[in-house]
Amino acid sequence: MSGELELRVFGSRSELHRADGSVEVFQEGPPGAAAKQRTAAIYAGFERGFLVEQIRLCKEQPESLDIEQVPEADQALIGELVRAISSEVGRALGGLLVMQLAVKAICPDQNVRLHKAGHGFSWVEGIPMRSIDKRHVTPALREHELLRMNADGVMMTRSLAENYPYTLAYKPEMRGAKSQWLRLVERVEDEDPLPPLPALQYLLSQLLNEADALEELGGEAVAELQSPAVLAADPRELITAHVDGSAYSARLLEVAMHALFQALEAGGALAPLQLERLSQMRSANKKHGNVGDIELLGQGQIAEAWDAKYGKVDLREALAELDEKLLTHPGVASAGFVHTGSLAEAKETREKAKQVEARHGTKVALLSFDGWVEEQLARSSNPTQVAREWLRAYTESLAQRRREIAPIDEPTFEWLREWLEILRGR
Repeated sequence: MSGELELRVFGSRSELHRADGSVEVFQEGPPGAAAKQRTAAIYAGFERGFLVEQIRLCKEQPESLDIEQVPEADQALIGELVRAISSEVGRALGGLLVMQLAVKAICPDQNVRLHKAGHGFSWVEGIPMRSIDKRHVTPALREHELLRMNADGVMMTRSLAENYPYTLAYKPEMRGAKSQWLRLVERVEDEDPLPPLPALQYLLSQLLNEADALEELGGEAVAELQSPAVLAADPRELITAHVDGSAYSARLLEVAMHALFQALEAGGALAPLQLERLSQMRSANKKHGNVGDIELLGQGQIAEAWDAKYGKVDLREALAELDEKLLTHPGVASAGFVHTGSLAEAKETREKAKQVEARHGTKVALLSFDGWVEEQLARSSNPTQVAREWLRAYTESLAQRRREIAPIDEPTFEWLREWLEILRGR
């Protein structure tokens, strides 16, 4: 949205005038028949446990989420809003956005700018957000420790209760990420809208990743790294057990590989190359300019790239994609695929790898996970220390303690809980 906005308030309506000449009208008055039907549907959705189920999915089944449908610009806005939340500011905006996205997911026709309906001031197309929040949203957020809200709910915040629609022209002053919140509301009500369910899942994921419960779980996992049993164990066996036992093994394999490179970099074994930040899930494609899931940079250019392939895989298509990517990344000295199972059509696959290698002068490797780990540990003069540091890097990445180098957007609560059980030998 660009240009100047003007909100004109009349006796029985408000009008939002945009720079392109369009006008959005918000009629004041008792809720109409359509608004009452939508309100009933929204209450029914919450009463069926819609929001609680989304929180449960984020906690326990992150592999089932659809958060990659959220555009990167909107992910950034949600991330800024969540990171602006503290014990003093921003909680009400976080809770309100959860409610707005949930409402939009339950009832796409409802305008989530209009937060009042019924007694006193009301919009004809509005809904009673204060009541919905107090009965359904704040209790769920409090129960799952996503936001430490007052039991009376987010709408008790005076600046959110003014008789104006939530638009970019909303004037009341408030602390927290007000601009980001209003821009997200604008996106939800856009002609090409932000999909509300994936956005809600992404928001809940980020709240979970910032929650006190995750911080506590992370502290327990980090402390467990010093237990005699863990110190005596083979780090590779522990990590492999976690990856293999997860419902989201493919992503955890990426995290594990990246964590090993974190450990190597901390020990100086990657110099002069530099480790790139962990890619978002499903982002190793031409659109994002990636060559692999994990990349090392040399003089600002991709010099080495690795793709994680969990299970038995057919790499012929992946090699064809690599062939195409190397046309725009001629500086890549080596690239490879790391798999945990057997290769389909292994002979043909290896022939294809040799063709790509010859065409671009790039070393192309096809390695099992165990073989890849051995090859990387050989970079260091102290592989035992690197292996120990690998456990710490992996644990702290899952605990959201290394977001600058390992920004994991999926909720990691369940992954971390499972990892702690492995460290404790359960």
